Amino acid sequence: MKTFKYLLEVEIVIDEENINKKYPNYKFNYDSIEEFASSLVPEESYEGDTDTSKDGLEQWGYSITKKRARIK
Repeated sequence: MKTFKYLLEVEIVIDEENINKKYPNYKFNYDSIEEFASSLVPEESYEGDTDTSKDGLEQWGYSITKKRARIK
């Protein structure tokens, strides 16, 4: 099988000390800074009800695997 791989890296920077002042609904909508950061990147690994990171290549002809890591 011939495949094409593409790596997309997204860096999100959040001002943890001032997010509550600058985004007043933050405290109502999110329980953690990680939850907020995750909400900024769409769940692109799902196509309908199919998790493309697991069986997408076989079912759809493509798969998407996401990796999220906190940078210190």
